[in-house]
Amino acid sequence: MARAAFMSDLPCLSEHRGGPANAFNPGTVPRMAPCLVCAENDTVAFLDADSVPVQCTEMFATREAARAAPVGEMRLVLCRRCSAVTNSGFDPELVPYEGDYENSQLFSGSFRAWASDLAQRLVKDHGLAGSPVVEVGSGKGEFLAMLAEAGAGRATGYDPTYEGEIDHLDGLDVHLVRTMFDSSTVTGDVGLVCSRHVLEHLVDPVEMLSGIRSAVDTSPRCALYVEVPNSAFTFTESGVWDVIYQHCTYFSSVSLEWAARAAGFRVTSVEPSFGGQFLSLEAIADGETGTPEDLKDRADSTAAELARFVPGYGSIIEGWRDRIASWKGSGKRIALWGGGAKGVTFLTLAGQGVDTVIDVNPRKHGRFLPGTGHEVAPAESLAEAGVDVVVIMNGAYESEIRADLKEMGLEPEVAVV
Repeated sequence: MARAAFMSDLPCLSEHRGGPANAFNPGTVPRMAPCLVCAENDTVAFLDADSVPVQCTEMFATREAARAAPVGEMRLVLCRRCSAVTNSGFDPELVPYEGDYENSQLFSGSFRAWASDLAQRLVKDHGLAGSPVVEVGSGKGEFLAMLAEAGAGRATGYDPTYEGEIDHLDGLDVHLVRTMFDSSTVTGDVGLVCSRHVLEHLVDPVEMLSGIRSAVDTSPRCALYVEVPNSAFTFTESGVWDVIYQHCTYFSSVSLEWAARAAGFRVTSVEPSFGGQFLSLEAIADGETGTPEDLKDRADSTAAELARFVPGYGSIIEGWRDRIASWKGSGKRIALWGGGAKGVTFLTLAGQGVDTVIDVNPRKHGRFLPGTGHEVAPAESLAEAGVDVVVIMNGAYESEIRADLKEMGLEPEVAVV
């Protein structure tokens, strides 16, 4: 089981700027690690966790292989210049993003509706009717297909994990390239470049954004849309299960804007989305970007959020361990609904007593999760599993899941993390 150590007795991290070396984490000297966003060395450590799965979204063919999945150590540090949180223990060679990598949420009706609305809004707001669009980290092309369906022109996606699944793209002008994005491959005018849930996985996010900016240099009105997990949500009671090894950077609104402006984009908005779980940035490849340094005054808000989060993190984990133990002690069978990164983290830290894992993504069914080796089953299996408690890993899907349970004639106790 993973072990974690936390700073627990400081009222506000920012109060210790300029203080003694061990003021932040009593009894230790905080490690100084360059920030992955602004490259500043003014960082301070606040969380250590060892033996955590390095790839929470990889699926395995056997339970044995899943339990033998590689683990790593997280060492999270806060940058007091731009407010990015980075994993100074991250080793990119441990996270190759190949094999059975699967993280699509689009099999959820509510998430698919949200993503479709987003695609339609981007096409409308940026005048993309008939305009070429590009996605960096396009997965299996579902969002590109939504952009095409909303009226965008030729849609090109780059993703090294793509394996040729194009049945759902028939009849659409969508082209997927199984490679890392290369700015030299983009030619001609481009109306939009989007990148969703990629930046947090990169050891040099500014380099990638700079590559995009270079690629669209001849398209001065090209729009940029970037979506990442929202650190203001991640470091809360509901979001803690998104603290995972493969996210080497956790962006606040300040650090995300910093990265885009440092790459040469004029940022027009940075807003929470999907119930606050994501941050959505929009920018234009024209005009003055402004120096990122003028964002420094807003960076301390992340420190305040972490100061509230860290003391309670250990108790959140212990609280869920106690709940699981109590249910098991009463002879209840427990199902976890959500076999993604959140679910893997929950199982690793608190859910050893969970009996079955449910996910609506059929690509995961019959596969096994890294670390604990739980097998993922379809929702229909609950009728035969005889579960008494369903733990929902993402509150955004609570209404949808409750409706599914009702339709199956099931009335288990429902708990939302």
